[in-house]
Amino acid sequence: MCNVVTKIVIAGAIMFGVLSCGNNDRDAANKLLTQAEESIETRQYSIAVALLDSIDNCYPREIDVRRKAMNLRPKAIEGKTLRDIEQNDSLIAVMQGLFKEMESNFVKISNPQLVEPYIVAKKANKSILDKNGIQARITPDGDFYVISSLQDGLKHTSVSLVANGETVTTATVPFDGDRNYRSSSSEMITFVKEECDTLGEFACAHRGASISVRFNGNRNKSIKLTKDEIEAFAMTYKYSEIITRLKAAMRRGEKLEQLLALSRDQIARTTEENRD
Repeated sequence: MCNVVTKIVIAGAIMFGVLSCGNNDRDAANKLLTQAEESIETRQYSIAVALLDSIDNCYPREIDVRRKAMNLRPKAIEGKTLRDIEQNDSLIAVMQGLFKEMESNFVKISNPQLVEPYIVAKKANKSILDKNGIQARITPDGDFYVISSLQDGLKHTSVSLVANGETVTTATVPFDGDRNYRSSSSEMITFVKEECDTLGEFACAHRGASISVRFNGNRNKSIKLTKDEIEAFAMTYKYSEIITRLKAAMRRGEKLEQLLALSRDQIARTTEENRD
């Protein structure tokens, strides 16, 4: 609701500016400046920034008013940034709580023979490499991915999850001896996040249902997943999403702190210039 009101106010202010162009421009520009100052006082910082921007857009010749707007803009940005930091910190706290709740359900696997370590659910089938099945994993950076393993000579290039008459399928990964690897009758495919995230969403949505995995190749082969395998798959996807959101929020927090420092530096310089 707040965003809708904000957009209406901004649109109204800009429309006022457009209609006033060429008709007492200085009064119209000062009107927008006053509205921006009032918006800052009432903590409506996004509206203030939009109003100040509209002065530049509609009244490029009103140098004095634009200079005042330029001096006022860092205060609006400071207020908006402080609010964004507060909201982002709340998100980080929530994500950290969820992360700690789930952390004990996972284990990090490190093996010198592997390209990189990975995180896997404790309930997951650890012997995936020598049997038929799929396993959800998480990279050290938090990315979800899936390993499919088949001992059948099927030459599969994709896998599907099937439950309650619904089906989702990974992207096709052609045989290349790398991500799609075959040795005798053993086959293994690594599906990166963009190729298999629909499987994770599907497992979460059908957590209590009976789910089968279907290997798609020269022919199809289906096996039923156990309750632990379904839970591990769904839980891994959810954990990956939490890690990803937490890291994104922390990166955003760093950028917001930089923006806050910049706006405060601009405020200090503007204050000093005004004193001179």
